[in-house]
Amino acid sequence: MIIIDVETTGFGHNDRIIEVAALETGTGKEWHTLINPQIKVPEFITKLTGITSEMVETAPYFADVSETLRKMIGRQAILGYNVAFDKRFLVKEDPKFNCFAYKDFLKYVRSLGHKTKNNKLSTVAEFFEISIVGAHRALKDVQTVYQLYKRLGYEDPDII
Repeated sequence: MIIIDVETTGFGHNDRIIEVAALETGTGKEWHTLINPQIKVPEFITKLTGITSEMVETAPYFADVSETLRKMIGRQAILGYNVAFDKRFLVKEDPKFNCFAYKDFLKYVRSLGHKTKNNKLSTVAEFFEISIVGAHRALKDVQTVYQLYKRLGYEDPDII
């Protein structure tokens, strides 16, 4: 199973990926990169993620890294926190990402019924005493999901 997270220029249909990270649960192998979205990174996204337009202007385009990411995934399922968001942007950038099986870890977390004030990744991580320093960066967020995945004891992707 591969945990994936993307950071984007926003939440709308015209927004683009600015960072992507993946972590293979079986090996712990990590991969991440900034992405040149070919548009300006809005100030509110810079405040949230720390990613600036200057940081991504020399980064590769998604098309330049798409095949590398797809090869890393191989035939594994993709696990993400609110994975529909990530899938929407991945498929928009490369329709070949539509062929993967996606599993939503947020749905699993909700099914546990823990009494957290909300189901944001940072809130759930804090509930389980997992550090969220660096949240809203793709690599940190996949690492956080991985720690939750292990903490909750589920190794079988069919359970989620």
